[in-house]
Amino acid sequence: MSTDSQLPRRRFYDVSSKEHVVISSEEASHTPIPVKGLTSEVSIYEPLLEKFHDLHQSVNHFYKTSVLEYQNLTHAAKNEIQNSKNYLNENFVVGNEYEMKEKLVPSVFYSLIGFYTGRIVTNPHNWNSVIFGTKSLLGKITTSLPSRLLFPIALGAYTFENQTPITYQRVGAVVKHDVLHKDTIEIIDIGKQEVEKTRKLFNDLSETIDLTLQKQIHRLRQYAVDTWPF
Repeated sequence: MSTDSQLPRRRFYDVSSKEHVVISSEEASHTPIPVKGLTSEVSIYEPLLEKFHDLHQSVNHFYKTSVLEYQNLTHAAKNEIQNSKNYLNENFVVGNEYEMKEKLVPSVFYSLIGFYTGRIVTNPHNWNSVIFGTKSLLGKITTSLPSRLLFPIALGAYTFENQTPITYQRVGAVVKHDVLHKDTIEIIDIGKQEVEKTRKLFNDLSETIDLTLQKQIHRLRQYAVDTWPF
């Protein structure tokens, strides 16, 4: 009998199987035994990576959108500035170079003087004197609310018109066509027509009075010549 047959057979259990399997010592010597900790397994946390990916996409989209918006705003601002320059050049500068270069600044300065002069004249505190008080007719008219609102503007506009008449006309045309509403323009035109009618009426009345006075003076002279011969 051989020596191997006399040795007792040792029993081993396969840990990888749920059932206990008896293996011999020869099989056990060739079976690898798993050792915990010799290998490391890298686990990837997919939800966290998805969050970082979404955050990166959001930041990238925000950056690109901001750059495009900035470029659009810059381009629009340049276009507006150029359009404003062209508008001013077409409506005020062309054909009016002398007033715009030589007389505009002094005209604006004189207009401001006229405006503040009107403010001083219509100020009620400046009428507290013995001769011209606020209770007098002239003081009431001058310090009334319409006078305080309109007289300074009218005086400043009159000064600006006298200093730079062409620029004044162009400013009026621009305000009429590009600023005021159509209904407001119609009201202003009606007011101008009424003013012209009133002015014509006063002119006709003045001419009639002048002719009447001339005729009366001529009659008096003729009467004097006929009555008192010299």
